[in-house]
Amino acid sequence: MLNNNKIFLSLILSAFLMGLFACQDGKQNTAEKPNNLISSEKMQQMLSELHFVDALINQKNLAADSAKKLSSDYYDFIYRKYAVTANDFNNTFQYYLNNPADMDSIYVKVLENLNMEDLKLKKYMVDSLPHSAVISVDTNYIQSSKLNSVK
Repeated sequence: MLNNNKIFLSLILSAFLMGLFACQDGKQNTAEKPNNLISSEKMQQMLSELHFVDALINQKNLAADSAKKLSSDYYDFIYRKYAVTANDFNNTFQYYLNNPADMDSIYVKVLENLNMEDLKLKKYMVDSLPHSAVISVDTNYIQSSKLNSVK
């Protein structure tokens, strides 16, 4: 269960940091739209998957070069899945960074998507454990929650 919490925290931290870069001065930038602008809906889905992959890879504690290669492979797979090029993704991401209101609305959905994935993962973990282990997991979660609320 601890590994799941690490994954979830990595996801939230990644999404937060990416969203933070979008919060420049709060004004809409007049940056020109790229020719192959990816819709905000597709960007939400892609970013959710990319952050999830990043969290999984970070959780594995791989050597930097291995993690970079694995990330690259997963990123390429996601680009192909959504029929976009890395260049189109990067140009679109930069466009949305220059338009903070758009980027903020994208990341609200990304965080919602990641929270839903975390809930699914936790439910799967609980459903796959024997009953005695579930009680132990629940007790650990409650103790962890109490500690966090005291801080």
